[in-house]
Amino acid sequence: MWWVIELAVSIEMRLWFKKKQNKIDEEIVLYHFSDDLDLIEREIKSSNIGMGYVNIPTEKLRISNQINNAVFKKCINDFFKSEISKLGFIGKDYKYVKEYKGFTAIIYFIPWRYGGGTQVELFVKINDIKYPPDFKSFKPAQSLKYCEFRKRLAPINISVWVWPYEDSDLKNHEILNDILRVINEKGLIYFSQFEDLDKIVNNLSILSLQIPFDNSLSYETGLPWAQFIYYQGLIPANYFVFEYARLNGNYSKALEHARFGLTLMGLEQDSFYHIPYHEVYNNFIDENKLK
Repeated sequence: MWWVIELAVSIEMRLWFKKKQNKIDEEIVLYHFSDDLDLIEREIKSSNIGMGYVNIPTEKLRISNQINNAVFKKCINDFFKSEISKLGFIGKDYKYVKEYKGFTAIIYFIPWRYGGGTQVELFVKINDIKYPPDFKSFKPAQSLKYCEFRKRLAPINISVWVWPYEDSDLKNHEILNDILRVINEKGLIYFSQFEDLDKIVNNLSILSLQIPFDNSLSYETGLPWAQFIYYQGLIPANYFVFEYARLNGNYSKALEHARFGLTLMGLEQDSFYHIPYHEVYNNFIDENKLK
């Protein structure tokens, strides 16, 4: 009789799991920052998903792929540009910038790699941090490579989100209005956390740097962002923490990250890219031996 009970329980569990899965788009589960189905379900129910997708459905993509990037960019300049300026962002085409105290916030449109849609990225550059070898001041009109933080704009806590192009200016204005809504509801909150940068950096340790490195992006802040990972590993991410601590007189934290920075270089420390970091860390360690 026991096997009948076990079979019944097994069937019930499978039915429950199937029912549970049916409530949530599998792609959302795949790209969500949490693997807690209950949490994801509650978030979806409490959020306005709007007009975007994890992936644009095939039939809609067939239509939106007929609209090229230039058409949508014109709609951005005709409509979005003036609307986002009301929030203090200035720019044109795909890039819009706002100066906060101590950091620069950037909203950046990226045409979807499959065509027919756009993704929107949020970048943050901490203004006082300059990277070797040139220690150049940040100019948002140029490369965004040394922005320390980056996060995908989305209505829920997900790493992938895309808005489709539409077949008329009026419909594309509706898409841009939805993007503006998500910027107001999610983007501005994201940017506002950097007004208390001390809190963010104090929570960054050698261990916490290594964890988001394995998972591509830290959910809360987006450090280290993809350019750090794909091209230079953790070296500039660690340098950011080191330099921020140094500039703010936290020499013990700066020393900790200087020593850690040297270990990151390993066998590559003689390469052209690594040498300038190696020199900065060694000089700082030498200057602070007695502290």
